[in-house]
Parts: sequence; structure tokens; C-alpha cells
Amino acid sequence: MEADAFHRRCDISVLVEDIYDQRFWECIIENVKPDLTDKIDFPNPTPKGTRGTDVLKKFKHFVKKKFIICIDSDSEYLYNNNAWYLDDYIYNTIVYSKENFREQPND
Repeated sequence: MEADAFHRRCDISVLVEDIYDQRFWECIIENVKPDLTDKIDFPNPTPKGTRGTDVLKKFKHFVKKKFIICIDSDSEYLYNNNAWYLDDYIYNTIVYSKENFREQPND
């Protein structure tokens, strides 16, 4: 996946739970690292398109600076003391899911 990103002239590969999460994480990453604008590759490790955390867990041991995983933790942190996503290159929303962020009405 890193090689594919390189050939697409991207600086980083980011695995997310679902295709619908890509824009959410792209905005966050580009806000934190503006130099990555238009340089983020979102590879699809399964032919179905929907990945989910079960698929992402398989890549946990391969994460590094240019290959990261981004998830929304939903409520996993409440009932899982051995959270699989605790790693330097796995990023999560800690408390809120993408749906909470997207569905919050404007005040």
C-alpha cells in the first residue's frame, strides 16, 4: 500500500473504517499537517469497499510514520481495557464518532 501511495505521489497511506470516513479524516489530517494537502492516499485493502475495524485490526502491526490507521472509537473505550487501537500511528476520535461530528446541529 505504501508503494501504491508513492506511485500516486502521495506522502502517506491512511486506512479508515469505511469510504465514508475518508473526507472526515482527510480534513483532520490536512488541518494538522497542511503540507499533506492532496498527498493522502486512502487504500482499499478489501474488494468490498467497507473495511470496518475487524479488517483494520489485521494491519495494526504494520503501522508507521507513512502508514497510519484512523478510526472513530465509538464507545469501545468504555468496555475494552485492552483497546487494540492504542499505538503511536493509530489515531482515533477518543470519544466521539464521525456521526456525532457530522450530525451535530449548528447553533
